[in-house]
Amino acid sequence: MKAEAWRRATRTVWAIVVLSWAAVLLLWWLSHRFAPVQAVTIEVHGQAAVPVEQWVELVRQAAADRPLWQVDVWRLRERLRQPSAVRHVRVERQWPDRLHVDLFVRTPILRWLDRDEGSWWWLDEDGVAFQDERDIGADDRLPLLVTTRAWRDKGLEILTVLAPVLQRFRTWHRIEVSPLGAYAIEFADGTRWELGQVSAPAVLAQRVQWLIGQWPKLVKALPQVPVRLDARYDGAVALAMPIDVSGAASAKGGKKE
Repeated sequence: MKAEAWRRATRTVWAIVVLSWAAVLLLWWLSHRFAPVQAVTIEVHGQAAVPVEQWVELVRQAAADRPLWQVDVWRLRERLRQPSAVRHVRVERQWPDRLHVDLFVRTPILRWLDRDEGSWWWLDEDGVAFQDERDIGADDRLPLLVTTRAWRDKGLEILTVLAPVLQRFRTWHRIEVSPLGAYAIEFADGTRWELGQVSAPAVLAQRVQWLIGQWPKLVKALPQVPVRLDARYDGAVALAMPIDVSGAASAKGGKKE
């Protein structure tokens, strides 16, 4: 009888211990599962105009007073992607109470002035137009493409062909495409080349390549460096010279050799 009572008491004690541990683990799980998000970390990949603290505050607002499992990761990701400067967002839950966000922002390689609306945009390497908090018009560290919306993609196509050619020649500052499809290049020193309309990017590249070869001869033969070159018509070029101190301007025309 005594042995049976001892075994019964032992089983009772073990049951109490196991139930106590189970209760402790349940309370721990519930407290962490329903505890609000305590920490937000954001890693920005690329050069963002928006301070990281602003992104953190936005995530905190979206996750305010919510346990980690209740945070709508998909909706948060879409909210963070609303600025057009953000290319991709990755949101990760890190248990028990941490959110980690990776922000991949677009890197501008070109400025674009929309002739239709007079609005300024950045263009990334994929040709995607976006805006951010920076003053695009005042930031002249990147070259400028001036086109209508209808000619933007064609301008980018032309630029892809011309950029390697111009890079070996001199620093260019601006490429314009008129509403009728006429091209012009403006260099960093203010010199402007009017190139006219072309049937294909390769034709324009050939025209520019020919002008690059002729430019040193023209400059050497003239008393001053021309400020404008007009090559809109096959077989001839026209040059505009700087205005002299007397207020008179000089011009010189020539034909392709």
